[in-house]
Amino acid sequence: VRLSGGNQQKVLLARTIGAGRDVVVLEEPTAGVDVDAKAEIHRLLRRAAAEGATVILLSSDLAEAIALCNTLHTMYAGSIVASYASPSPDDQAAILFDVLGRRDASSADRADPSATLEAHSTDLHG
Repeated sequence: VRLSGGNQQKVLLARTIGAGRDVVVLEEPTAGVDVDAKAEIHRLLRRAAAEGATVILLSSDLAEAIALCNTLHTMYAGSIVASYASPSPDDQAAILFDVLGRRDASSADRADPSATLEAHSTDLHG
């Protein structure tokens, strides 16, 4: 039987959680899967946490991290720069500043995170 990538990830995750692990570490668990598979993976992760497992999620998908995490740590240059208890979409701009190394940005810069993203983009491309 051949399974799609999303179904393979769901089976592997269900097997890992079903094994009664105390800690589950996942890196980009929904990368490249369709919307339905992503929703099922999120359901499995929430169930594991509800059953007492510690789930550590490493993700570049900010919306996913905010939706799943009850504590979110941001990193820049290999160090944790901030932590957010019960992160919400209102924290997105601050989280972006953290991961772009702009924690010390002036309040004027913080008012428009897209300007900072464009500046970083420009720096990266040329």
